[in-house]
Amino acid sequence: MTLRHGGGPLKPVGPGADLAFGRGNGGVMQETAQAGRHGPTAWWRIPSRDASEARARWVVAMTVLATAFVSAPPLVATSEAPVLMAGITAGVVGCFGLVYHRARVPLVVDVLLALAFFVLLGLAEIPMHAFGLGFQGILLLSLLSSTRATVVRAIVYPLVFLAGTFFWAERQAVVDQLVLHAALFGGPINLLCVSFLGAQLALSLRALDANSRRQRLISETGSQLIGITDATRITRVGWQALHALAAETPGLRVVPVERVRPEDQPGRLITYAAGPYPNLLVSSAVDLDSPQLEQALTDPLEDGSRWVVLSRAEMPTFVVGVGHSREPARAVLDAAESLINQVVLAYRNSLAHTDLLQQARTDALTGLANRQGFTEVTAQLLARPEPVPLTMMFVDLDNFKAVNDNLGHAAGDELLIRVGELLRSVVRGADVVARLGGDEFALLLNGVDAQTGQRVADRIVLGVSTFAGDPEGRYRIGASIGMAHAQPGSDLADLLIRADVAMYRAKTAGKGRVQLWQPGLTVPG
Repeated sequence: MTLRHGGGPLKPVGPGADLAFGRGNGGVMQETAQAGRHGPTAWWRIPSRDASEARARWVVAMTVLATAFVSAPPLVATSEAPVLMAGITAGVVGCFGLVYHRARVPLVVDVLLALAFFVLLGLAEIPMHAFGLGFQGILLLSLLSSTRATVVRAIVYPLVFLAGTFFWAERQAVVDQLVLHAALFGGPINLLCVSFLGAQLALSLRALDANSRRQRLISETGSQLIGITDATRITRVGWQALHALAAETPGLRVVPVERVRPEDQPGRLITYAAGPYPNLLVSSAVDLDSPQLEQALTDPLEDGSRWVVLSRAEMPTFVVGVGHSREPARAVLDAAESLINQVVLAYRNSLAHTDLLQQARTDALTGLANRQGFTEVTAQLLARPEPVPLTMMFVDLDNFKAVNDNLGHAAGDELLIRVGELLRSVVRGADVVARLGGDEFALLLNGVDAQTGQRVADRIVLGVSTFAGDPEGRYRIGASIGMAHAQPGSDLADLLIRADVAMYRAKTAGKGRVQLWQPGLTVPG
């Protein structure tokens, strides 16, 4: 068994290839994530209730505006440089508005805000006048930043507030010790608390939004799978959902692996994957059970990623490897398992649907096509834009009733099975053989000329003539065959009638023979 991979990096193939390596169109999850964490955001637009993080940012942004409206008058009115204070306050509010609108905090904005608060604290009559705006602003920045950035900010901004307070004290002729101590201890400590609160709130809201997006993905994947009966489409929807899950979850790797068993080279095939896979860049073909691929799916990657392999007994040809730089979160694994469960359920329904369709088109006794299956295939072949020679044969067994009447239906059924095997043996894979009912059979020869059709019919007559209902050969049977060639513009009904008329003429002419339909041929009255 081999993995059909010619070496080099694994490339995504087939539908959904643009989702390779956990990027690209992540579907509903990425779209919702962008609405929650990325892209311009208008102040006046209230985010939807299912975007918890975005809604919390909007509430805090409105609080920043309200705080600025309340704290700006005393800051400006009591300052020795009111114009400068008004300009700086407006600049601070503008910076907060900018980061909210862009949903990110550039480094230059952090630097400008730090300098602005240093000046506001130093020039204010009382440093605490600037605390409210600072606390609310830091909370907003925490909701817009990574945990690492928030930790750095929790160190830098308290130092800025301390420096601004000392600058204020240096400018005072007489320092109010109560105000100084309140500013020195209250400001930095509250900033640390607000930063910690903001970081935890951001993590919780992001986890809540991510879980909401995962649930929405699961729901929409289930809706997509409803009504799909094609196994290939089911697998495609499942893989695309796993790609969306990987695109939404930073650092997540998803490796869908499919076993393939072609007749000439049984093996397994990695169809396509999401996320970087250093250990899976194999230079030679390997099997899923081989040590190389097993190691790739079990050993940590270069960044320490760990793998969890998910599989289902109902789909033994598929496994899914889920990896992350840390242990994959339980919620992510639950989402992946839910997606796989939905695919498995749809796949089982697909198999049941296929079985029912097969049963509806198959004769239960002989395993040949039945009348419905035969007419459907014939109609499809006749509807092809480029006409191809078609020859239809109706085969009716002679003296079959005597076998049933004298030897019983079991002997008759055995004889029908043998006739079906004979008919199957004289045609090719592109031809159709059917049992229409009782002792009537039909053949559709695809792309043969009249001479070839005649030879096939003669072989059938000769072969059936050797059959008997009992070992002693007392109840021999024969075959009367009506044959009709499709003409340009022939429809299904015409072809069926012509073959049927020719078959009845063969029986009335002495049985055990072949009759070709010709214009003017009718059934004797």
